[in-house]
Amino acid sequence: MNFRRCISVGLLPLCFIWLSVIEKNISPLILLLHIAVHEAGHLVAAIICHSHPSHAEGRYIGMNITFSGNVMSYKNELFILLSGSMANFLFLFASLFVLPKFYEFYYLSGIGIALFNLLPLRICDGGKALSCLLFMLFSEKEAHIVSKTVYFIFTLLLLIFAISAQFVYSVNLSVLIISIYVFIELILT
Repeated sequence: MNFRRCISVGLLPLCFIWLSVIEKNISPLILLLHIAVHEAGHLVAAIICHSHPSHAEGRYIGMNITFSGNVMSYKNELFILLSGSMANFLFLFASLFVLPKFYEFYYLSGIGIALFNLLPLRICDGGKALSCLLFMLFSEKEAHIVSKTVYFIFTLLLLIFAISAQFVYSVNLSVLIISIYVFIELILT
């Protein structure tokens, strides 16, 4: 399983570069830029909180970074989790002064990556941030029950939205595939 993950992480940038250079499509490079900004936001916040990355694992959707150091408070963990999307928003705001405002894909993809990561799904920063908040407010048992319920409801809503959008508008399959992956991951873990 780890072998596949290593290959998928290595092949993803190669596919993006292939699409950009050979197919003369700049969209994949723009997505890579927004992903790099997002992850850099997490890393900067971790350094501010005196925590350093010890392990990075590529996943089929996104990346997990494990931090070393002392046990982190929920407040610091929440700050690190939300800093990725904040970095995306700050980067897009700064881009307004440099890039033309009419380049729709650039701005929409950056906003999309930031907002998707804020969804209260178990695999997203928003889901992990929700867990931090719940652990600060409730007992461990209550926090687990509430978080699992919220994860299930939002995963189901994402899946229903993706299926509906596919049948009504015949849009590309990426949202449907992502929602199926998120649903399967929720069920299996």
